Order: sequence, then C-alpha cells, then structure tokens
Amino acid sequence: MSPTTHKGPADAVVALTYRCNLRCLTCDLAERETDERLTPETLRKLPASLKFVNVTGGEPLLLADLVPRVRAIYDATGARITISTNGTLPERAEEVVRRLSGDVPGLHVAVSLDGLEATHDQVRQAPGSFKKALETVGRLAPLLGPDLHLAFTISAANADEFDGVAKLAAEYRLPLSLALTHTSEHYFKPREGAVPGREAALRAVDAATRYYLRRFTPGGAARAYFAAGLRDIVVRRRRPIPCRAGERFFYLDPAADVYLCNVRAEKVGNLYRESFDEIWEGDARRALLATTGRACPAQCWMVCTARTAIMDHPLRVGCWAAAAYVRTLLGLPFGARRPRP
Repeated sequence: MSPTTHKGPADAVVALTYRCNLRCLTCDLAERETDERLTPETLRKLPASLKFVNVTGGEPLLLADLVPRVRAIYDATGARITISTNGTLPERAEEVVRRLSGDVPGLHVAVSLDGLEATHDQVRQAPGSFKKALETVGRLAPLLGPDLHLAFTISAANADEFDGVAKLAAEYRLPLSLALTHTSEHYFKPREGAVPGREAALRAVDAATRYYLRRFTPGGAARAYFAAGLRDIVVRRRRPIPCRAGERFFYLDPAADVYLCNVRAEKVGNLYRESFDEIWEGDARRALLATTGRACPAQCWMVCTARTAIMDHPLRVGCWAAAAYVRTLLGLPFGARRPRP
C-alpha cells in the first residue's frame, strides 16, 4: 500500500472489461466494444483514500490477468475489494480467490442471484446459469465465509422472488445485497421491459426492508435503510440522502475514463493519460460539482453512492431503523424519508 494518503474519494466502481458471457435482461454490456486500458500500471494510480472498490465488468473472471490487476488495486489503495461475478465460471472463481487469498486481505466476492432457478435463468438468458451460480457459491463459501455474499437486483421478471432468494441466502448463511434495475447514460442499459413497474418494485423493496430489519445489527439497519431508500426512489424519485459522487465516489471504465458516477455520462479525465491528482483537482470535475447532490438530475440510489452517504449519517440511519421496526410491528409503511405533507 502507498505510504501516502490522498484527500479524495472513499468508494469506487472499477469496470475492468465490458466482455461478458451472458446476455442478461437487465444489461446490454455484452454487446458493447471494450477498450481495456486498465493495466496493473494504470490501476496503481488509484488513490490511497479509497476504502471500498467494486471490481466488476462485464464479467471480470473472463480476464486472464484479473489476479495481477486486483493485486495492483490493493497495493495502491489497501481498500476492501469486492469482485462482482455472474457466477457462471465456478472453477475460475475458485482459482482467482485461492491465488488472491494471501495477497488481498478481506477480499469479498458478490455472486448475482436474480431469483429461483427458472426466473434466474430467464433473467440471465442462459439455461443452467442458476446451477452454475450455486456451484460457485459452494466452492467459495469455505474459502471466504461471510466475505462471500449474494446480490439480488429487482427487475420486472423477479420482483416477487426476493423472499425465495433471501431463504437461500439464509440456508448458505450468506449476506444478501439488493439493487433496483437502473439505467445509465453510458454504462448499463436494461432491455425493454426489464424495469419493474411501481407496484412490483414496491413489493420487492418492502419485502427486503422487512427482511433486513429482522437482523438486529448495524449492518442490517444500514441495508434496511438502503432498501427503504429504494422506495423513495420509486415513489418520489428522490434520494433520502443527497449524493456526493465526484467527492466521495467515482466510476472508472475499461478505457480508464473517470466519471463522477456510473450513471451520468460526463467524463472528468483519463487515468491512463493523467495522474489521479490531476483528474481530481482538474477543472472538469470541479465544474460538475454544482450539478451533484440535491441538484443531480439522476437521483439514483445505488450501493456504490449510497454506502458512503449512509456511513456519513449513522445517527440518522440508527434512528430511522428503530422507528421503522416499530412501524412494521404496527403494519405501517416505511420509507427512508419522512413523507411530505
């Protein structure tokens, strides 16, 4: 890890490739061209301020040199690294985890599971992908323990299957993360009909919130708050806590282009050609900061930008969780913000 510290972002999503072996309903990346410039040398330019890095794609396990790239990220940042995978390459997943186990402390892996077998295979457009995902989980669970988790993305196809996936997560004794199908100006775009309708989305979000509230831990409270924040997005199109993308978060694409986030399309620099300091202190990023936070037109609520927002407001989240638990006992609805009169 670099001996210096950088006053900069704490969280980043790093897409190493847009290559993928699936054609999922919620994403069109497999049809994109991918210009891959994120070599280990470029990745060592990442700032030491980072605490969380999501290594994703496409499907990162398709990369023959994934291990040295992940090592370079850790050497530069010392961050908690999560590798996100669709779970269809179980042997490769086990190989990568074993090779990184001594070099990247606290390595996490997130395996996407978008419903029970028929639904998951439908969303992934690949018969047998559910069985492959469970095989990946079976191989990695003994190696990672709670540092392995399942990831469920609410879509039109699976909005009523959160409880089934949650039951599977409990059987495997694994954490379960949540997302809502979003669209991006420059990154992931769901296929027609993949975005859930309002009522279906709310059923899934409320099921998830109740599930997380039953876990009386700080992590459970944070996940419940995140899930309830998705209700605010569906109902009010407004984040419960303003976004600080471009301050606490950035997105890095395979071509080494740096964006404020993985939803908005404005580039602020290129890590292949510039240092991170030059990008972060540059005019392009500074000019865009006036359009972030409450002024941001996107108003998305994704783990990548919500995590630091939640961590920055522990008292708010704790008080909300306590009140929400009481509201669930009374059968009342809950959101992450107070309803406006």
